[in-house]
Amino acid sequence: MNPVNRIAYYSEARPPTSADTVYHDLIGAWTDTSSGPPHDIYFRLPDDTDWTKSTGAPFDLAATIHAATTKTPPVDADEWGFWDSVSGLLRKCTWANLKSTLKTYFDSIYGPIGTAHAQNTDTGTTSNTFTIDSDSVLGKFIFDVLTGAADKSVTFTNVAITDDRIITFQDATGTVAFVADIGNNANLSAAAQAAISAAHTKQHAIDSAADHTGFGDSATKNVGTAAGTVAAGNHNHSGVYEPASANLKLMETVIPIDYCTNGIVADPGASVEYESGNFSAFTREFSGTANQDVRFQWPVDTLIDTSVKPQFLVEYVAADATAPAEGEIVAFSLAGYSVGNGDDVDGVFGAAVTSSKTYGAGAAADDRDTTDRSGDVTVTDLAAGETVMFQLIRLATTTDTYAGPLKVTNVRVFWKKL
Repeated sequence: MNPVNRIAYYSEARPPTSADTVYHDLIGAWTDTSSGPPHDIYFRLPDDTDWTKSTGAPFDLAATIHAATTKTPPVDADEWGFWDSVSGLLRKCTWANLKSTLKTYFDSIYGPIGTAHAQNTDTGTTSNTFTIDSDSVLGKFIFDVLTGAADKSVTFTNVAITDDRIITFQDATGTVAFVADIGNNANLSAAAQAAISAAHTKQHAIDSAADHTGFGDSATKNVGTAAGTVAAGNHNHSGVYEPASANLKLMETVIPIDYCTNGIVADPGASVEYESGNFSAFTREFSGTANQDVRFQWPVDTLIDTSVKPQFLVEYVAADATAPAEGEIVAFSLAGYSVGNGDDVDGVFGAAVTSSKTYGAGAAADDRDTTDRSGDVTVTDLAAGETVMFQLIRLATTTDTYAGPLKVTNVRVFWKKL
């Protein structure tokens, strides 16, 4: 069928004739050589001599597309129409053509997945943020540290890894040094930490005075020897010598139980001598079924470091015929307040702190034991040179689960010296 290349508008009372030239050329403008008001639509094919009146409504392309059946997704053989800017005619292409053309275009702008990208290149100290899509098959960043007259380095800060990933580290030659499996929150495994330490830690051995350039002559300054001992000679030093271990400053005060007075809750047994073979000690027996307590004074040393709170433990003998079973607990609490010259002796105890022991298998009657050293005890108004009033309670009805009595021999208070 030949295409329509001209249309005309005339009234039905006066249709166009072959001689009429009122028409619109589809690639030209309106031409008018006749008279009469346009009304109806007529068309004429290229080879026709007369006009033909259109009997239907005008074709609505937009409405036709909108009403068409939806198809998703398109397949490679599906076709799209378009206007050819070269020929000025209607043309078509397939969905496969469109995808291929778009891929060629975008590949020239963005690298495909797995490409080592060179963008965001820094030649100075500019900071960049890099993100790898967690759904990517492979993500790589290549950091080139140029060598020159001075050493160069790359520093990574604010590294956030939100999923389990593998990071490969290389040495200066590009050889893989180790592979780190980094889990959630970027916590390095023990193996990864050890590998980092082995790869990046330098060991410096100092074997002789020659390793101490500028330290002075050996008679006054050469302290170390190859054997690791202190060399002979005078060793000048200014300042205070600090002990190698802070525990050297940890002091212990032993309070015998017969030094204690009766308590506030309920009194344990009176102080009596307990003997077992060659062993002998004054003890007070604390019940395993009811809370009992004692009080005692602790003279605070004038050299105490009050910034470090005291701690305690209890020494005792489980002399009952039924020894503590596996899993049973012995527990005591301690609370105290400090009074100085001119203070009212009736003070307010600080918060009680617990010292306990959880038994394993194998306990026997007449075993000597101690509770574990407690946490920090907050003594109200603790000050050097004063006196602390302590209250010791066996927590028989709460934390303590061993029903047998305990013969307590002493209480040990730990404190730090200035």
